[in-house]
Amino acid sequence: MKLKNILLLGGALLFGTAFLASCSSDDDYDVDGYSYTRAYFAKARSTTDGMVVSTPVGIVTSLTHQIIVKSTAAATSDTKITLGFDNSLVDSYNKSNGTTYLPMPEGALELSSTTATIKSGEMASADTISVTISKTEAARLNDANGYLAPIVIKSAGGGMQPSSDAAVVYVHLRYSESSINDDATALLGSAYDLSLARNEWKLVSSKNFDESTFTNLFEASSWSRYFAFKEKAETAQCVIDLGKTQNITGFLTSSELMKGANVEISTDNASWTTLGYTADHKTFSIQEGWSTSEWYVLYAAMQARYVRISIDLDQDSYYWQYLNYSWGKSYCSLSGFNIAIQ
Repeated sequence: MKLKNILLLGGALLFGTAFLASCSSDDDYDVDGYSYTRAYFAKARSTTDGMVVSTPVGIVTSLTHQIIVKSTAAATSDTKITLGFDNSLVDSYNKSNGTTYLPMPEGALELSSTTATIKSGEMASADTISVTISKTEAARLNDANGYLAPIVIKSAGGGMQPSSDAAVVYVHLRYSESSINDDATALLGSAYDLSLARNEWKLVSSKNFDESTFTNLFEASSWSRYFAFKEKAETAQCVIDLGKTQNITGFLTSSELMKGANVEISTDNASWTTLGYTADHKTFSIQEGWSTSEWYVLYAAMQARYVRISIDLDQDSYYWQYLNYSWGKSYCSLSGFNIAIQ
């Protein structure tokens, strides 16, 4: 009886093995279980960031994004893949990422082509699709929340189908207003003579600054220039009267403790124009003796008599330990400020 049971069990196992082998030998199925070849994006589900910046000389855009389409198996013939935009995916993206991006307006982004071709025997498109910002539509992209464009594979020929989870990439555009030219190759105009500024510039107001050290900003040596902070805090602010209206083409502001500074200008100390937040921009370097000064260069000259500097301070910096020592005040300070004029 036991032998009979063993023989029956062995037969069942042999039959089950044969049955599984017959199912898995179907050549129409890929190794991952799909019966068709799928088209998908290289770097699928990734987000590429771009910018739209409103400047005194017009709209400046920045976006570098190229798309390559791939397939899970070699194409059996030249296969055309069609691309497009799908704003219905914006809500789900925002919910998943905790963002509040707006759907990209129609026509704001342009594809160099809406089709890509995977050649017979290949697994990647022969052509690369470039994504650019429409110059004529960029001025409409002025919401501070920013914009999102899901780019999807809409269809595929040659028996392929778009991947169910890897046929989308995202382009995010951030809007900002700035006068700072990140691609500047020269300082427009010339740096203001600090020996003249000593008698012309006046401190109008300050918050968390030791006002008695204001005149140190005009020292001949860059190593001796500083406007000391009064205490350890999250922010510091000052307003400087330049004495007369100037055509400003750039500015310098630096501090060992500065995370970033918002610099604004005014002709009347009432209505203010933001030049930009320093942490968001690049500087142009100028050698000054043994040191290097970092300048923020403007796209065009702007008139100003007053400058307001609002600084975000790094609470974790070890430089704060020198705050209460006279020799260490230069470390805990606005260690340099100047303007360039035409």
